[in-house]
Amino acid sequence: MGAASCIFHVVSFLQVAVAVAIAVVTAVKLVDVNVEGIDFSYTCLLGQSYGSSSLCTYTFVVCGVSVGVSALVSITKCCTCNLCGLGRVLDILLAAFGAAWWGVASGIIGSNANKGLPASAPSDGGISAARDAVPIMAYTEVGLFCLMLLTALLSCLPPVPHIVGTMADLFALIRLALKDLGRGTVPPSEILKPLISKGLGYGILAGSTLVKVPQVANVVRAKSAAGLAPLSAELETVGLLIAVTYGFVMGLPFSAFGETVALLLQNNLLLVLIYYYQRRSLARAATVGLLLAGAGAVALSGGLTKSHVTALYDCQNLILVASRLPQIWSNFVSKATGQLSIITYALNAAGAAARIFTSIQEQAGAAMLRGAMISTLLNAILALQIVWYGRGGKKQKKGGSKRSSKSKAA
Repeated sequence: MGAASCIFHVVSFLQVAVAVAIAVVTAVKLVDVNVEGIDFSYTCLLGQSYGSSSLCTYTFVVCGVSVGVSALVSITKCCTCNLCGLGRVLDILLAAFGAAWWGVASGIIGSNANKGLPASAPSDGGISAARDAVPIMAYTEVGLFCLMLLTALLSCLPPVPHIVGTMADLFALIRLALKDLGRGTVPPSEILKPLISKGLGYGILAGSTLVKVPQVANVVRAKSAAGLAPLSAELETVGLLIAVTYGFVMGLPFSAFGETVALLLQNNLLLVLIYYYQRRSLARAATVGLLLAGAGAVALSGGLTKSHVTALYDCQNLILVASRLPQIWSNFVSKATGQLSIITYALNAAGAAARIFTSIQEQAGAAMLRGAMISTLLNAILALQIVWYGRGGKKQKKGGSKRSSKSKAA
């Protein structure tokens, strides 16, 4: 069993444990049962009702379905000898389902928790802590299932020693640089350039794990995906899938493209939230999901050559432009940016700018270099739009208040 498979099974156990913990905490701490004779009723202390059922009931259903599906997949693999060698397909489907399932559920639980509680509801420290813990554990489930999806996909790929070796290269460069500094000399460019490149690469990778979180938080907090164009998110997801495939097939160091893996997982979660809050049709969501799954299967098939992925990456650059232009045009027409996050697009622009240098240093190819330059420009435009229209809105509001005060004085 490879490292990715081991990680998958450990994380799979953890996601079941967290789901059970959510159900137990909700049942023990957040359900107030009143018994009168043979009749009983209960009050949910988690938050306001969702739809026609209490938020506690909704939470129990979410946890039950998650644990049940996980158990069903495990039993199926056990009884069919790992699905006759196709167990990894079930692992990928389970991880994708769980990420989408908990992505929606965490948004609902997080946006309704601590709201609409009756005045008589207990508010001691244990209950308040439980109310805060349940949404946090729900968001943790999203992260665990995304990690499961990543490891399931990696386990389908042939061994890639360059991914493991690149960390060793980074540490070796650090040791050489420190040795030169200890001697009182500046490390030569042959050490500094690759050291800066790999350091930037891993810095971008670390930052990319949180780059979409402010955007997701904005949507969940506002319970609205206003201002977010679904077409942009769909095209961006396709482009990221191509970028991930390019990195693997070209044999690039993971520091040169690793952020695209993290962004792909986060963008899928954002896409689920956009579909949910904008009430997009199930047919559209299913079609996009099937197309992405098919594209992923082709990418993992091993039949793509370097010339194929280079051509695909040039197409990805066109997709990147097509994914950003609808959003830029929508912002320009409405003179507003809705729930767009300045942090997300500023980080995107900064990461893409740094990727220009790493693409040159790591010899990632002209296609990737062009993509980094285009991404820097488009993300910078979106970040400037958020700042500009935000300031414009504030100025207009102040102007309006001045006019209203003058009319009152008149």
